[in-house]
This record gives sequence, C-alpha cells and structure tokens, in this order.
Amino acid sequence: MNWELDGGSPNIEQALAGDVPQRVGWFRFYFADQRWEWSYEVQRIHGYEPCSVTPTTDLFDRLLLTTHRRIPRSNDRSVTA
Repeated sequence: MNWELDGGSPNIEQALAGDVPQRVGWFRFYFADQRWEWSYEVQRIHGYEPCSVTPTTDLFDRLLLTTHRRIPRSNDRSVTA
C-alpha cells in the first residue's frame, strides 16, 4: 500500500507510518465478577455516548467483528476453565 502524504498533517502521517504506537482508549475484563470496563474513547469509537451502555461479552462479540471475535471467546474459556 502506498500513501500519498502531503506533509500537512504530521500527526496523522506519523500514525500511518507506524513510527510510534497511537493508543486510543482501553477495555478490560474482571474475572472475579465477570464484568467489562471500557474507556470513554472506546465507547465513542463504537458510537456510544459515555455511560450510555453497559459493556458485556455479547456486546463486545458484536463490536469486535471478524478479526477480534476470538477475544471474548478466549475469555469465556478462561472463566470456565
């Protein structure tokens, strides 16, 4: 893939070039009470206003689609093991 970058957006160019990892938001799973937590950024990325939805494994399963579908599934295996 070739990118035609014009130099006008150095932050975007740096992110696309792969120089420094760009982290936006986070999510985590608590095994003790089997609940998810996610940052406001992750909620917004997926189209939700902060605190407007409770994250669940089913919700993450729908959101993470093809490439990331195994994340909730591997948590299921960990919880039941």
